[in-house]
Formats: sequence, structure tokens, C-alpha cells
Amino acid sequence: MILEQDAIKELILYVYKEHREKGVFRLLNDMEALDFDDEDVNDYLSDLCEGRVNDSLIDYVDELHEEIEDKKQRKERKGLLSLIGDRSVCFDYDGEDGEEL
Repeated sequence: MILEQDAIKELILYVYKEHREKGVFRLLNDMEALDFDDEDVNDYLSDLCEGRVNDSLIDYVDELHEEIEDKKQRKERKGLLSLIGDRSVCFDYDGEDGEEL
């Protein structure tokens, strides 16, 4: 279990520290983060490292999503979130002119 937790922590550190402009990072950079209480984040990460999602995290995120009054914006955000971790999504597609889209 320690090796799995270390792997998760290293991945979180990489995502946090490396400001890349390709792939899923472009999506992450473009999305506005929800407002979490910094004091709760370590508890949430602890649960993730143990293979579970904290119920209070689920409730809090659901509450924040419901506070997005514009239903179109809420739907768009959830659609973008669904792309993160989706293996069938190709973020780095080269168009006909060879430039990254």
C-alpha cells in the first residue's frame, strides 16, 4: 500500500508543479478551480491515497456545482471534468497544417 500511496503523491506533485501547455494540462490550466478550504485538502488527499473519496468532499463539490446558477455553465463544467482521466480522449491532435489544436 505504501508504494501505491507514494505513486499517487508523486503524480499529484507533478500535476501541481509542472505547468505544461499540452495534453490534459491545457484543459486543467484553462478551467477555473473551485474554492476549497485549504485546511481540508490534506484530509481529502489522505483519503484518496487510501483508495477512497471522502463523503464530505463529494457533498462539498456537489454543493459548489449547484451554486453555479447558469445551467449551461454547470453542464459545460461537468462535461469538461468528464474528459479528465478518460482514456479515449486525445488532447494533442495535430490538424492538417501540423499545428497542435
